[in-house]
Amino acid sequence: MERMWVGRLRVVRAAVCAGVLATAVLLVAEGAGAADEVVRTNGSVVTGQIVSETEQAVTIDVGRNGAKMLVEIPRKDVAAIQRSLPTTQPATQATAEGDATAGGQAGSTPASQSGGQAAGPGQAPTSQEAGTDDATTYCVVPLQGEIGVEITADLLRKGLQVAKRCNPDVVVLRINSPGGSASELERILAVLREERQIRIVVYVEKAFAAAAAIACACPTIMMAEGSRIGAGGGVQAAVGGTGDGTQDNPAAYHSAVMRTAGQAGGHSELLLRGMAEPDLELCLQDVDGKTVVAEGRDGQILKSKGTILELVAEDAVRLGLARACVRSCEEIGTRMGIDPWREVASPVGAYMRSQGDEARKAVDRSARRTEREAAKEGIAPELKEIAAELGIVRAEGRAAVATREALTQQYNADLARAKKAYDEDCTMAWQIGYIPATRRALEEAKAKYDLEVSLIRKRYQPQAAEIEERINRLNEHERRLEAERKKLLDTVPE
Repeated sequence: MERMWVGRLRVVRAAVCAGVLATAVLLVAEGAGAADEVVRTNGSVVTGQIVSETEQAVTIDVGRNGAKMLVEIPRKDVAAIQRSLPTTQPATQATAEGDATAGGQAGSTPASQSGGQAAGPGQAPTSQEAGTDDATTYCVVPLQGEIGVEITADLLRKGLQVAKRCNPDVVVLRINSPGGSASELERILAVLREERQIRIVVYVEKAFAAAAAIACACPTIMMAEGSRIGAGGGVQAAVGGTGDGTQDNPAAYHSAVMRTAGQAGGHSELLLRGMAEPDLELCLQDVDGKTVVAEGRDGQILKSKGTILELVAEDAVRLGLARACVRSCEEIGTRMGIDPWREVASPVGAYMRSQGDEARKAVDRSARRTEREAAKEGIAPELKEIAAELGIVRAEGRAAVATREALTQQYNADLARAKKAYDEDCTMAWQIGYIPATRRALEEAKAKYDLEVSLIRKRYQPQAAEIEERINRLNEHERRLEAERKKLLDTVPE
């Protein structure tokens, strides 16, 4: 009997332990919510749970341990939003129920039984992640646009900071740029030197001029199919072409920059010089069965005098500048012998694009403003002449209107005097007392009044007509000048 009660007590105790364990698992799953990230335009990241989004602002709860702390970020300050994966509470509940069904024996979890790893709070394992804890991860940082505008050293530095928060093993710099400012290029190369602890692979879609120098500053270059790399039109002195003192000898400066970048990346100095020095002649020679680049014309001509070297993807690989041609960033791992190779989710792409777009808009606005000012300056003399003529015409018009008003007042005054005289004659006629005589006197007064009014009109009508015609001519002249002025102003860009 005692033995039976002890057995029942053990069963109850096991059931209670299983229930407590299941409850604890559920509480952890509910309490450890997935984290969202809001990347500000200044590069800082706010982590928490997004509770609302409107056109004006994003509200995120940054509280911890159950405490709420809401932060409202104006939409204009938001560069990108990275949302977490949905939580996996149903799977957690199933695990807890499975433990309870199995008798609540400690240490028996589905993860350990299947050889996998249980999903963390707010994180669902994907088919790539399952069993691939040793995967090499990468994060793509896009460099797209003109160097000095969409691509700057400050933006690259912030982009790398955002990327590093995801702890990737490799950062892939995806370059698509026609080149740009030499002064900004130097600052970008300095940033790459500062970030030597990061393993960087360059994926070239298009890299001309300064962009080619950025690519060559990194040891591993992958070429997209159909891509090109080279000096293009050369390195600009700065955005707009002036301002950093490289005009004295731009070719020598460009060559020095390319050689410095090539040394940092460990690439052929001759190839880099070929992208910068028009007078350099390069050829291909066969040395011990290998194709090598040599200076001069003793071999297959690669670059003639007076040209700048530009390589298509296949030639960049054949000459050893690039490692391989790939169709996408996903293929880089395969060509480097890395498997598995997995991209980590990061807001850095959206952040870089939004900041680049804003920079381009600012430059375009500045260019339009400069263009407007130049256009206004060009038409300023004609506008000045029109303004002076308009001033004269409007002054004459005001004077003519004033003359018309004075003439009208004088005309009305003469009519009033004639009417007053007529009224007086009528009054005197009524005082005669003899009807026939009165009638005759009234008729004479009326005839006298009509004659006087007719004379007044004849006297004023020519003057009034002349003034009215002058006013009409002046108004037409003013409209013509205004039309000329508008036509000139329409040539100014908006």
